[in-house]
Amino acid sequence: MTCQAKRCCKLVLHSIGAALELRPDQLQALQAAFRAVDRNHNGFISPAELKSICHQHGLKVRDADILRVIQAVDLNHDGAISYNEYIWIVMEIYKLAVRQAIQASHSSSGRSINRQSARPTSYRGGYSHRH
Repeated sequence: MTCQAKRCCKLVLHSIGAALELRPDQLQALQAAFRAVDRNHNGFISPAELKSICHQHGLKVRDADILRVIQAVDLNHDGAISYNEYIWIVMEIYKLAVRQAIQASHSSSGRSINRQSARPTSYRGGYSHRH
């Protein structure tokens, strides 16, 4: 990776962390999870890699199920999940979880809460990505 590409990566990762309000250790955990599934380290999660990790964790999945998951996340339709697509789905899941927490708290207590109070400890500092 060129020096300019590494700088670009750092900016993207910092933006992702800031958008999700993640601490550096949380963002590193997301990166590690992606790398654990991307066994050939080509920057993409293939259907075979996704199926392999599911089986490793005791999940019996059919090829058709794996392809449905890939198709749901694969925004550019190249047949694999890129790191950007992975982060996109994590962001979508996070936003859904925040909305559900707000709704659950609001309906159970009869009082309103704001979005900020439903979030985990926020992080707004810098982030340094190392490969």
